[in-house]
Amino acid sequence: MHFYNDIFLEVLDHHVPVKMVKIRSKPNPFITPEIRQLMRKHNQWHKLAVKTKDPLHWNGYKFCQEVKKEIRMAEKAYVRAQILSCVFCTFCIEYEATPPIKAP
Repeated sequence: MHFYNDIFLEVLDHHVPVKMVKIRSKPNPFITPEIRQLMRKHNQWHKLAVKTKDPLHWNGYKFCQEVKKEIRMAEKAYVRAQILSCVFCTFCIEYEATPPIKAP
């Protein structure tokens, strides 16, 4: 039986192609459809500005720079909501309530 398995696996290795599959990570939970639309618009302006090299298009691209700010704000809101919804972790809530101490 061992001999049969070895031959069978050797034939499979030789004749059946190995398919590589890329496993995608889960999408960010704080990226809303509105932020996705801003990202799409930002990328479209950038593509157009690079293609045409028109100053008007570069100004349109620069005007759409609020994408990073929106992502950061959404991430902070999401993390804050996750911390406040944490039932078992009183340290998280106490940490959130205390202001950070600044070094002298």
